[in-house]
Amino acid sequence: ARFSTIPTVLVTAEHHRKSLKHDAASVWLEDVGRTSFKVCLRELQNFDGPHQDISVNWMAFEGLEFPVFTELGKTAFDRSTSHPLESNNYAQCRDVALTGNYPSPPTILVMPKHSSSGGNIDPQHNSIAAWVEDISTSEFKVCFKELHTSRGYDAVTVTHVVLRGICPEGQSYFNGFCYGRITSCQSWSNASRTCLNNGGTLVGIGNAEEDVFVQHLHHGRPSWIGLNDRANEGSYLWTNSQPVTYTNWENGISKPPSSASEDCAESGGRNNGYHWVVSDCADCRNFTCKSDFNECSHGKYTCAQIGGVCVNIPGSYSCRCQRGYSGNGKTCTDFDECADKSKKLKCHAKLARCVNTPGSYTCQCITGYTGSGEKCSDLNECTNSLHNCHEHADCINNVGSFSCTCKSGYTGNGLICYPDCRDPGTPPNGYRRGTSLKYKSVVHYTCARGHVISGHSSTQCKADGTWSNPVPTCHSVTNVRLVGSGYRYKGRVEIYHPSYGWGTVCDDSWGLRDANVVCRQLGYSGARAAPQGARYGQGRGPILLDDVGCNGSEAYLWSCPSSGWASHNCGHGEDASAECY
Repeated sequence: ARFSTIPTVLVTAEHHRKSLKHDAASVWLEDVGRTSFKVCLRELQNFDGPHQDISVNWMAFEGLEFPVFTELGKTAFDRSTSHPLESNNYAQCRDVALTGNYPSPPTILVMPKHSSSGGNIDPQHNSIAAWVEDISTSEFKVCFKELHTSRGYDAVTVTHVVLRGICPEGQSYFNGFCYGRITSCQSWSNASRTCLNNGGTLVGIGNAEEDVFVQHLHHGRPSWIGLNDRANEGSYLWTNSQPVTYTNWENGISKPPSSASEDCAESGGRNNGYHWVVSDCADCRNFTCKSDFNECSHGKYTCAQIGGVCVNIPGSYSCRCQRGYSGNGKTCTDFDECADKSKKLKCHAKLARCVNTPGSYTCQCITGYTGSGEKCSDLNECTNSLHNCHEHADCINNVGSFSCTCKSGYTGNGLICYPDCRDPGTPPNGYRRGTSLKYKSVVHYTCARGHVISGHSSTQCKADGTWSNPVPTCHSVTNVRLVGSGYRYKGRVEIYHPSYGWGTVCDDSWGLRDANVVCRQLGYSGARAAPQGARYGQGRGPILLDDVGCNGSEAYLWSCPSSGWASHNCGHGEDASAECY
């Protein structure tokens, strides 16, 4: 046979020379593959000659064979040049934890496995022995020795399988059934009744292999079996209603001759050539009780863990998939009812969605609706406090949803609402542009002719309902004069500001266009000169304007572009002048 993966192989050696019982041998595996393996055996004391009368029994399996074995594991020992510890009797040992729960220490079989490739020791020059020590209900120690190595120790893998009693105490397991040998002599009827009281039936036999097993239990002595014709002479039936598919009557007959006094069958044992015979049901015989081993209730099955169901049948079990799954029972795949367009679902049409679950599905109402999923109705998020509207917003229920609207005096999308600002007011002698009081609204300020603004020229409504800047003031600036020449039409330019008083103008960027604005402001037609460098003497007050850049059409000098009030980098030696006409 060809395995899909490297199988587990167990090997035993049997020595048939009973007169030489004190030999010793080690047996191990080499080069285990999917199609073949090599078994090696070395006799340690060849008292009866080289390898005489030795047979090797082996079995190979790919998965864990239930219910015979309960655990399967492997312990890998790496290649090493270090000598084993004296505390382990110079063997390589390792503790192994058991995964199952055992009321008493179980039986453990081990088999060492070695590879002759990769520069390892040739098996002809080696000998490997493995064994277990310190077996408890939770762990054991696996050990092995390479007996003929002189250059380190090769890598070895030790496979272990755990056996546990399958049937109740005093019973033997065979092919899915438990067999209890009863050594007390009873009539056929009492024997049948005893078996029924113990949860079984008087043994029924289905094939030659089972026949040999049952007769072996009684060591060749006669014993009752469950076959009889008590109900209908000549028509034999098993007590457990099992069909009669196999018989082993003496002389190869299909059924024995009819006899009014002999209605019950027995295994005749050694004296009858191990054939069946009929006897008086009142005779006294040992017997065997047979009961089905329920693999499902004992967890000895290989059905799919998810979606699989174990179904016990006489002598075995079968696997099927639960409702909502598809497959052969050993492999089950969840069936997506939601994706199956042909399946009529119980979900409320258009108001619920189907959600697939392992082996089934559920119906969930869509957002905005409530109910079982099979029936859904509008969910009033507002009255059930299931909305996220702002505290200063009104919740408005809609079919399948809701909306939020900010209350009067607030601005926003309903999820966030900002308070409106109060009227900021208008400065005397000034103007305001912008009437909205909503969040982020901007109001701009300007002053009337002859006045200058003091403060910020704009303000914005903030999130807390206050304005970003206070209302500015508008100061009158109607005074401008020419001094230092003795004449009104020419001289040093001086202007008046309410916060600074009278001050001069720096001649940086000063020109005829600037002087024209001053002359027209004083009532003259224009300027014929714009002297610099304090032509008409240095002033004493503050320097109020610098970097003046008029285009000549402005009504007031302070309306021209400049560096701003009292912002300059000049001295009075740079005072500007004007000569008007």
